[in-house]
Amino acid sequence: MQPELDELQRSVLSSSGVSVNLLSAMSASRTLFQSAHFRLNDSFGISRLDNGASETNQDTRMMGHSYGAELLLRRSMTRHLGGIIAYTLSRSERFVGRVEGPSTFDRTHVLNVALTYDLGRRWRLGARLMTYSGIPADVAYLAAARNPPRTEPFWRLDWRLEKRWLIGTDGAWWAFAAEVLNTTLNPEQMEKSCNAYRCQARELGPITLPSLGVEARF
Repeated sequence: MQPELDELQRSVLSSSGVSVNLLSAMSASRTLFQSAHFRLNDSFGISRLDNGASETNQDTRMMGHSYGAELLLRRSMTRHLGGIIAYTLSRSERFVGRVEGPSTFDRTHVLNVALTYDLGRRWRLGARLMTYSGIPADVAYLAAARNPPRTEPFWRLDWRLEKRWLIGTDGAWWAFAAEVLNTTLNPEQMEKSCNAYRCQARELGPITLPSLGVEARF
């Protein structure tokens, strides 16, 4: 059975950006973006904002708005020292009846810094710093849902060491790689619940993922 036209979710997306080449094989770009959502079905997106409001359930339709800016600075990874710095400032909101506030998955700030360094003899060392601000907490009152407390910011440091060997003269190679995600063993707050007296948070981890692997390209 085909859904009625007025039951369909609709979105209007737009973005605008500019990119410039800098000295020493570097480039920079800036992107502005926004998306407006109508008749959105997103029960997870308001799961920490509904506070038992009668107009919200798993079938509730709502409006949403996401917008922000991204700044990116890049230097070619083929250089002796290469990498990227990417920062995103954004907001994702949901609106339904009396319920208004940030989406459950909204993070205001996201920063990634990744660097690679050629050690010579086809050895390459890389590292990445990732950090982002917290997500909204469960709150006890609708008025607090507009600007709720948030979980603590999270950051982690990853690294990777790689050694390549060439195969023939056509650009084929194979490589041995060792890497560790979350070398710093940082736990992350996944939930936070607040009332008029206190907030309680639930942490996950710390989770770290060491690995050894072999890669090849032919």
